[in-house]
Amino acid sequence: MTHLRGRFTRRGGGAIVHFDHPPIPDVIHFAGADWRAKREFHVTLAGTTTMRNLTPNADDVIKRAARRLTFRITPRDEFWHMREEKTRTIIRMCDVNGAEEFFAGLERELQTVIERPPYHVTLYTIGTLRGIGAATRADLERLGEPIAGPERDALLSVIQ
Repeated sequence: MTHLRGRFTRRGGGAIVHFDHPPIPDVIHFAGADWRAKREFHVTLAGTTTMRNLTPNADDVIKRAARRLTFRITPRDEFWHMREEKTRTIIRMCDVNGAEEFFAGLERELQTVIERPPYHVTLYTIGTLRGIGAATRADLERLGEPIAGPERDALLSVIQ
């Protein structure tokens, strides 16, 4: 998989990187259910709640931390099945070039250490158009389970 150029956006007091994921089927049958593809793809660097807990002027701080940075997304062949109440999603883990520099800028300005989120993109959903928030590794492990072995291989064969 190649590096995909990201477009940085401040949204609702958070910070996300949009990118053009290679085309995937609109609907897949996986784990006994039909899943619908998301229409837009992004990686959340810092969610609204995370930023609100850190500073009242999140937008300004985010804007300064992201200045002159270029973001590149590299999707990994690691997938998770996430569940929250009646909502389910399939996410793909990613590497985000530029994210570390972004967080270093935030930490310098806010004088605090910020936990890095598990970088991921939501590919497919059931019961939601938005996805399920996983701002920390603990969230990822509490709400999700890795898709491995033959299931992962089947998923990869459909979306590659």
